Amino acid sequence: MNKFSSENYIFFIRSIIIAYFIVLLVQQVCVLIDLPILNVSNYQVDTPWKLNSLSVEPSHASRIIGILMISHLFITEKMRGKKFTLMTYLRTDSVLTVALLWILLTNGSGTAFLILSLFIFRFLSIRNSVVFLLLIIIGAISVSGHESQAFERFFEFFKSALTMDKQQMIIADHSASVRVVPFLIAFDKLSLFSLNGFIGNGVDFTKGFMSLEFPGVKDDFTGGGMLSFALEYGWPLCLLFLYLTFKKMVILNEPVTIILWFIMVMLSGINTSLLWFSMFIFSTTKYFYNNSYD
Repeated sequence: MNKFSSENYIFFIRSIIIAYFIVLLVQQVCVLIDLPILNVSNYQVDTPWKLNSLSVEPSHASRIIGILMISHLFITEKMRGKKFTLMTYLRTDSVLTVALLWILLTNGSGTAFLILSLFIFRFLSIRNSVVFLLLIIIGAISVSGHESQAFERFFEFFKSALTMDKQQMIIADHSASVRVVPFLIAFDKLSLFSLNGFIGNGVDFTKGFMSLEFPGVKDDFTGGGMLSFALEYGWPLCLLFLYLTFKKMVILNEPVTIILWFIMVMLSGINTSLLWFSMFIFSTTKYFYNNSYD
């Protein structure tokens, strides 16, 4: 009986990344020569280069590509029996490298810079991590005076997020704040020691207040990631789901998987395609990471 091997999996991951690259490139050509844009979604003419590739929006594409490239890195290292440096890994496949960097650097998403930073961070020692953070700060200062809106939004939102001030995050980048601010709002509503906290407040409970406390969204907007799930179904069920996903997705000696688990699961609602996609990819990655490759 044929098995889905690690080689098959690597081919699968590589093919998806290149597919995203091709569609994004076609979209960019359409913008350049003023043709109808293939597969466009959530597009605004005032940000013509903010393109979604095969996703709902550019930030989704960035997160999907980040998950895929981390998965590809881990399994490639396991197959070859050694850990790569950043440059060694990038040299293993020039086509894939071009696809990865092109998507993250040109799709117009501030999230792409976060994903790229996490990817680079994985290769660094503790001492080099400090140097890397300094380079990020220097780069942010130098870029702030030039035309790089996506990077500027990422940096401004990063600064505001450190303060945990919801209004400052919304002002810095409304799009990015949609992923974080509702989480903080839901946290304020959570009650661990009440009956409603234990069994939940019911389906769509967060729709009743989220749009009132988070300006600039539709009236039926819901958000808050897994804390929204806890408010609606109770925190014990939420903790069980978090435990199961953490166990299946996280590789404990690879801290970047913990960060990505937090981004893709904790900050996402339970009924989102990104959450279930990340569960599929990381649980498969963990399986191949922990088992033989014959």
